[in-house]
Amino acid sequence: MDKETLSNKEKTQPKKNQQRRRRRKPRSEASLSRKKKSNLYVPMIKEPKPLCTICNTDIENIAEAIREPGEGGYSHFDCVIQKLTEQEKLAPQQKISYMGRGTFAVVVKEEGKFVTVKTIQYESPEDFLAMKMFVEESKE
Repeated sequence: MDKETLSNKEKTQPKKNQQRRRRRKPRSEASLSRKKKSNLYVPMIKEPKPLCTICNTDIENIAEAIREPGEGGYSHFDCVIQKLTEQEKLAPQQKISYMGRGTFAVVVKEEGKFVTVKTIQYESPEDFLAMKMFVEESKE
């Protein structure tokens, strides 16, 4: 092929950058205005910030708090783990683990698996529901 035919091919085939620019369509004002108009109501949640009963500091994220048994106050999740670690006087290979639904456990790793040594029911189902209602009441 000679130079003349090559230059004709180059003229008929746009460069890759030009192809990319052609594929994008600018958004019309109508489509943007449709997105702004929404009838969806989302309730505003006013995050309650109670004091931790263990360390006496604000609980910034109520979802990470645990209700104290009996007292009715709230505590940081990490504070509860530390409190249980001190109360249980763990052996060096033992750890406190959260099992879910307000239940903690003393676990030890044996042969690559965690074995539960002791189960600790920290937060009752009633306390969990009370916590849930506390958060629901704080919605505006």
